[in-house]
Amino acid sequence: MTDVKTDERTTGTPGARAGAVRALLRGTPENAGLRQAIGWGIGLLVLIGAFGLQTQLYTGQVRTVSTVFMFVGLAAAWNLIGGYTGYACFGQVGFFGLGAYSTAILMVHAHVSFWLSMAVATVIAALFAALVGWPLLRLKGHYFAVATLGVAEALREVVINLPKLTGGGAGITIPTFGPDAPTPWLGNDGFYVLFLILAAVAVAVGGVVAVSRGGYALRGIHQDEDAAAAMGVNTTRAKTLTFAGSAALTGAIGAAYAFQQTTLFPDRPFDVNITVLMVVMVVLGGSGTVAGPVIGAVAVAYGQEWLRQHITTGHALVLGAVIILAVVFMPQGFVNYASDAARTPDAPRPASDQLAQTTKPPADRATEKPSERPNVAATTSTGDFNAAGEMSGNALIGATVRNDKREAVGKIEDVYVDGSGAIKTVVVSVGGFLGVGAKDVAVKWSDLKFSRDDKSIVIMTSWTKDSLKAMPDYKYERRQPANKSGG
Repeated sequence: MTDVKTDERTTGTPGARAGAVRALLRGTPENAGLRQAIGWGIGLLVLIGAFGLQTQLYTGQVRTVSTVFMFVGLAAAWNLIGGYTGYACFGQVGFFGLGAYSTAILMVHAHVSFWLSMAVATVIAALFAALVGWPLLRLKGHYFAVATLGVAEALREVVINLPKLTGGGAGITIPTFGPDAPTPWLGNDGFYVLFLILAAVAVAVGGVVAVSRGGYALRGIHQDEDAAAAMGVNTTRAKTLTFAGSAALTGAIGAAYAFQQTTLFPDRPFDVNITVLMVVMVVLGGSGTVAGPVIGAVAVAYGQEWLRQHITTGHALVLGAVIILAVVFMPQGFVNYASDAARTPDAPRPASDQLAQTTKPPADRATEKPSERPNVAATTSTGDFNAAGEMSGNALIGATVRNDKREAVGKIEDVYVDGSGAIKTVVVSVGGFLGVGAKDVAVKWSDLKFSRDDKSIVIMTSWTKDSLKAMPDYKYERRQPANKSGG
């Protein structure tokens, strides 16, 4: 039995309260429901506060804040496909422009009300995304990004070359006053509320996806699409539905933008800079999170406006420099950075939060001298350590191990670390890979090559079918808590 020291977090001291808060942020299954309830509660309070803020703003400020809400919704929509799924869509502005021009055409030529036009534009954007997404989502990385950018440019050219329908380069004007107006113009206050509601819907969709089964499937696709497919995830359907949902939200916001501007020219709603802003906002705030796009959009949109007012010359250069510094020092985004900081303990973990293995895995026993073995028990991957300086050991669990031929040869079953938190040994399940029967092997972490590919974990080795069969079988057993006697 290994003795593990406890600290004040196991008692009713201030340290205990700090430990409880840290445990809440760490996200154990017991408090997952509570954290979700707190998140929805904070979101509701922010929404109520945003409605109240309207009464404190003058006309110019109302329009500025409306633009901020618009970008919050756009960033949250892009986050579905770019953040959760890991497919960087550089042509997202195409759905924005498609929604805008669909609304304008319906209101001008068919005299359809704005509300019905917005609903139809949302459906059109979703269907178009599903249509082009089915072939495009077979591409990955920069190939997908460039292909979607080409789709957006193609849509812009179509709009320019259909002057009778879209007005072409001369633009199209939606009637908003008089008997020819299908729907009266909403005014600055009305668009403030409309963009706020659209932003709230987009963020809420992201919140639902984050904790749903589909959300876990999207994260699996992001980490290792082949492994997700092997686990039974219909990756094509998941990606296409997400792409269509992201486009639908973007199209709805584009429809509201068209009615707000009343006069549309092709260059603005199809401006690639809108997509660039979406991406920057999500990356700065934290991709793949619910709050990240909101924080990033508010920071960038307000920062851009403030710099434009106070630094008339060179404001874009200053904003670009700030963004570069933020990406360099917080590459994972603000929310992920804050989350990682909250997970890092400032004192030893309590005994209840530590797990121990009473026996060393064979790889350690074969290579270590007794004097070199740590005096404390090896902890499991549930600890607060980072692999490769960034990713927690938890993220390694289930990661696919591939050989030099890019063939899957196993999956990481568990991780062992020494007393300092350094990864020593990993248990890899190789059963079913390369025709090998049920089998676990324990190998030194230093024998594997760890790297990243499109933000996915890539672990390489030179294993072959023959070498896997020759490896000794490690009888892996689930570990027991350190404060209990081991077998």
